[in-house]
Amino acid sequence: MHFVNSDNAQSWGFETLLHWQYSRALSFEASYSFTSIDYEIFGLIDADSGLIAYRDDPLTKLVLQANWKINNNQRLDLAYRYVSKAGIADIPSYQVVDAKYSWNIQPQLQMALMARNLGDKAHSEFFDFLTPTTRAEIERTLHVTLSYTW
Repeated sequence: MHFVNSDNAQSWGFETLLHWQYSRALSFEASYSFTSIDYEIFGLIDADSGLIAYRDDPLTKLVLQANWKINNNQRLDLAYRYVSKAGIADIPSYQVVDAKYSWNIQPQLQMALMARNLGDKAHSEFFDFLTPTTRAEIERTLHVTLSYTW
């Protein structure tokens, strides 16, 4: 395979963000983006088959978040993300729910519990541009962190 520069590419889109501070303790955010990219010639060409691999990013992304300051030492953040179908690797659209609970044990010491991809065991999220048929499966994860700042 070898790279081919684009003769002509056009892209356009928009992004918007809405933030609502419902109270001192509770806030919400919603963001949406749309991107359209048209290439005449771009990507990788397989010398054996003559196939052209075009990069094809998702058209739409939607993120909804809720952030709750439980008290001065605890916080809960929830996020929902939708990403439309993308890529020549035929990556389907996906939806993800993430959660984070954080607790300030002391002024310099924080513990956090983060759960990612709660809605599904795994989903395909992106591919390596050099090997466009390679998908990365993002699995459900649980992280516990302990942070000390000075």
